[in-house]
Amino acid sequence: MICTPNSTFFSHNKAAQAQRKSAGFSDLEGDQLVLLKMYEKWCAQSPNERENWAVSSGLQVSNLMDADDIRQQLADLMDE
Repeated sequence: MICTPNSTFFSHNKAAQAQRKSAGFSDLEGDQLVLLKMYEKWCAQSPNERENWAVSSGLQVSNLMDADDIRQQLADLMDE
């Protein structure tokens, strides 16, 4: 998620709504912890519910899937 070119949050011309949704993930320690919180909450959902949860939370599913793929690649490299 750190290297994805698109914004993690989407608005579809509803900036105020997207801002309210993103506020639920805020962390005084910085953006990296916000991204980690979002990813962990997404992972905690059942695979069948992840997409619905992301959309209802105002997040882009593709960015979360990219983050999961990158995490898996790093885990595989560490296992070698």
